[in-house]
Amino acid sequence: MGRLRSCGTLVAATLTTACRIGFDPTVDATPILDLRFADGGTLDDAVSGARVVSFARASTATYVGQDGRIAVAVADAPRFDHEPVTGVPLGLLLETARTNLLLRSDDFFRDAVLREAVVTADAALAPDGTMTAERLVEPATSAFAREIDTTYLGTTAGFYTQSVFVKPAERHLILIGAYVGGDEVFIGYNLLTEQSFVPPSYVPPLAHGIERHADGWFRVWQTHPSLGGSRRFEVLFVIDEQRSTYVGDGASGLYVWGEQIEVGDTPSSYIPTGAVAASRAGDLAAVEEAALAAVLSPGEGTLLTSFARPPPAASATAVQAVRLEDAGGASTLAISSGGIAAAESVDVLAAGGAVSSLVTAPLAAAGDRVSTAAAYGSDGVVAATGGGRVVSEPAVRLAPTGVRLVLGPGADGGFVGHVRQVAYWPAPLSSEALRSVTR
Repeated sequence: MGRLRSCGTLVAATLTTACRIGFDPTVDATPILDLRFADGGTLDDAVSGARVVSFARASTATYVGQDGRIAVAVADAPRFDHEPVTGVPLGLLLETARTNLLLRSDDFFRDAVLREAVVTADAALAPDGTMTAERLVEPATSAFAREIDTTYLGTTAGFYTQSVFVKPAERHLILIGAYVGGDEVFIGYNLLTEQSFVPPSYVPPLAHGIERHADGWFRVWQTHPSLGGSRRFEVLFVIDEQRSTYVGDGASGLYVWGEQIEVGDTPSSYIPTGAVAASRAGDLAAVEEAALAAVLSPGEGTLLTSFARPPPAASATAVQAVRLEDAGGASTLAISSGGIAAAESVDVLAAGGAVSSLVTAPLAAAGDRVSTAAAYGSDGVVAATGGGRVVSEPAVRLAPTGVRLVLGPGADGGFVGHVRQVAYWPAPLSSEALRSVTR
């Protein structure tokens, strides 16, 4: 991104206007505001050194520490997440509010029905480093599956996402799913190859995925619709992908831990539960108007964000990674991902309420890093993603005033993922510069 330069001093939690005066993007491509969440694990601006991001969350929440273990952040503490296997920083984890509807998430077998299976409690180290993982074992009986059935109450119609941590041992073919409207909605995973499969007579879910974790653990998940009412969440292992009947040896099995089912079309961070359901509040992160006013240029500027593409959603709703939001709560400029267009995009709310969407690139794969920048000024709005083609909307004019810079879900929810960097220039960057800063 180029060298850092001094931008004056912090006055009453705001940046001084000395940064903005005389800025020439053709000479100095250094941003005036640079939040590098994946570099230093801080809410401070890398240019001024000032703490400009306000952050709140009204509950504890989990994240992955540098050691690969699931850790707990206290209320109102930001979560700087890490890749579970390598420990590489992923950035600031931002999520909407969610509730885990399954009880006793780390010893869920106590409220479950076991079918052709035996459970040994506290048999292995769990992903959070505690000795709380269960071992699911096949008895010496004939069956096509060994399973744990847990009941949850789907209070509303909509999308529900199920997830569970699993670790292969003598068995490595896992299935998770639920009965939805008479259909058996299941997805299977081979934990040795990380490939998915759908057994005969089963219906695939709307979305699904597998995530590696430390010490040989995986988190598998699937999303399905629900009509409300009581439902069963099933976790089972099989001998082959056709669910062939076989006689167990009385000793073989695998490990399970941390079941979760939540209302939403993507999985979110693990929410531990006890005898009752537990909730995680939403993350609220923003550069407020008082801090932003000194650097925001009224009629022109450039906004960049780099984020990890969230997991595939079952719905067609776009998620906004970052947005300039006016006093009325409307997004005047938003960098989005997904939606009906299934693409990376920049959404613009111009004067009069007209909304324009500039598609900057095809939709990235889940977990991929996406960098998008949007410049606005007298020539309209120009944007680019990943150093690729530049798209423009010459007819749109923006003059944002009295705005705040909202990161991730904000009060409206939607985004579940990692924001790596947010930067702002008080002038529109050239097309060449847009491609350069998004590479």
